[in-house]
Amino acid sequence: MKAKKHILYLCLIAVMITVFMCGCAGNNNQQQNDQVRQQNDTAQKDTENGMNAENNDDTANSPAPSPTIEEAGIRSGMYKVGQDIAAGEYKLYSTADLSYFEIAKDSSNTLESIIANDNFYSFTYVTVADGQYFKFTDARAVPVSDATASGPKDGRYPSGMYKVGFDIPAGEYQVFPEEGSTLGFGYYEITSGSSHVLDDIVANDNFEDPRYITLKEGQYVKLSEAYIKAK
Repeated sequence: MKAKKHILYLCLIAVMITVFMCGCAGNNNQQQNDQVRQQNDTAQKDTENGMNAENNDDTANSPAPSPTIEEAGIRSGMYKVGQDIAAGEYKLYSTADLSYFEIAKDSSNTLESIIANDNFYSFTYVTVADGQYFKFTDARAVPVSDATASGPKDGRYPSGMYKVGFDIPAGEYQVFPEEGSTLGFGYYEITSGSSHVLDDIVANDNFEDPRYITLKEGQYVKLSEAYIKAK
């Protein structure tokens, strides 16, 4: 009987030792798993932080977009030619639905001082001389040597002033009034220069029906609520 009790006691001790060892092993395995999981999380965070830092560096080092010629041009204002800006020909790009320019012989700002002026859509050309005053609003001015050509859009040359041989080839064209013109007709004007004086005008017309016009190299054609059909 004592022998059986002794054997039973030894078995209980063995079972307790086994349970204890399994528990310790389980705890050790759990601790190892937790450590591996923590290491993986740390590595992933480091990788993400590195990628974010790299992306931030790329963004910081990426160059700012260059301004267009129109954005980099001379801002609206009044300038004394030969002092504030150089004499010569400029291309004006409109920054609104309708823009305005004025050439004056002095700074009195009276009607008598105005040499030429005009409202214009999209763009126009203007030539100014030393001693004159050049004023324009809602536009940017670019020396013609730095200007970009203005070609047709969707098969037509819309309202604007085109330099023949630069914006539009010389030749014969058909000109149409714009659909839904506010005045019910269109206007075209062919000039020998861009001083906007009466002596420059070669031909002009208000028209309700299509017209044919012939443009020569070096001339200018101005369209108001009208368009030329591209060839």
